[in-house]
Amino acid sequence: MLLPLRRVWIAQAAAFVGWALCADNNAAEPAGQAAAAPKQQLPEIPGELIDEAFIAKVDLAAVRDAIGALDAKALMGHAEKLLLAERQLGKKHKSLNFAGLVDLAIRIVTDDHDQEAFESIVKMLAHLGVRDFDDKLAAIKQQIQERPRKISPGPNVPLSETTSDAIVLYNALIKQIRVAKMVGDRRALSSMRQKIQGTAELHVKQRQHLILLCDDAIASLMGDTSKESATLSKLSATLYLP
Repeated sequence: MLLPLRRVWIAQAAAFVGWALCADNNAAEPAGQAAAAPKQQLPEIPGELIDEAFIAKVDLAAVRDAIGALDAKALMGHAEKLLLAERQLGKKHKSLNFAGLVDLAIRIVTDDHDQEAFESIVKMLAHLGVRDFDDKLAAIKQQIQERPRKISPGPNVPLSETTSDAIVLYNALIKQIRVAKMVGDRRALSSMRQKIQGTAELHVKQRQHLILLCDDAIASLMGDTSKESATLSKLSATLYLP
């Protein structure tokens, strides 16, 4: 009974990797083909997150795609649209939060140590006349310039000891762990950790490394219980493998 479910899981992992690679402009297949399949599998946006007044101005599905791709530039673009819409309508979006999107974009560029993307965030906020992040940006500027902390490059598993399905699944899970860490979803990380422990398709070294990444991500999120984080967790929940 478990084998068919595992096959579905691995197939979804392959789709997820193809979509993520396409978003990073590294897809082996034409972009249209690589992006179409996984999007058809994603459920609708939860109704509790939809604000009727903003439907024509803010695309929650596109925001979810940007989260899944860990695309800070796209997230800032959506944050700008959200803020301009709120200013025009004279009200806040009922679930999506401008500060939450900006914070997520900042976390992504900080984690990537991407100086160019960091500067683009600074310029966009200045263009929008937003000064709320000045202290935070000043504090992390030096952090971005420093060398990233190394955890582990991952296991060196001989091809003779693994399979193509295991490699696809392993890479998809690495991507998803990072997404969950960036949005602050400890529940998703804990769930993934449990599933990884029982995933026989993975080599033992792959499982050990993924569990290490989960533990590191969970430890980094202790104390993060903001409303913004909860909303982003709900929005991105459908990105993870079942």
